[in-house]
Amino acid sequence: MANQTEEQTILAFLTDNAQLQDFCTRREFLALVPKRHRNDPRMTALYHELEHARARQVRTVMKNVRLEAEMSLRMLDEEDRQEDDDEDEDGDIYTELLADKNDRVMTATEEIAELESSVAKMTSELEAIDEDSNKMLDECNEIISSLSDLQYKKLPGNVMKDLIGQLNEMAEMLEGSSQD
Repeated sequence: MANQTEEQTILAFLTDNAQLQDFCTRREFLALVPKRHRNDPRMTALYHELEHARARQVRTVMKNVRLEAEMSLRMLDEEDRQEDDDEDEDGDIYTELLADKNDRVMTATEEIAELESSVAKMTSELEAIDEDSNKMLDECNEIISSLSDLQYKKLPGNVMKDLIGQLNEMAEMLEGSSQD
């Protein structure tokens, strides 16, 4: 029903006060016409024609809004059905993973042993992840330290001189290639 509320809101926004007489009465329209033509029956006919054209436009807008709302509702229903199907498939996967291949019931001691085995595997995986993350942290700290040393010129003299020389050579090569 939220879609119905959305439809009503859009219709109200687009069609309330949308008729020609809502924002320009016949008297106001005729006031826009030069005085010598105000009494001409063609001006009144023109206003009525504009009124009918505007009414057709409003009906078209209302029809399109309703069609869009119906399509939106159908799409939402289809998405809900797909989500339900996905949930069913997920349930089947979990059932398959948790079911014993022989479909026999495990005893409590067997289940405890299986759980302990799973806990041990997960613990070893977590330890491996911890080791990897510690290595990465150490490498990051080394890089930061090296950059800090470079920034504050704490590198040994010969390393700093070599680095400055290499940077100068690169700058000269780039200047030479830009002149070509």
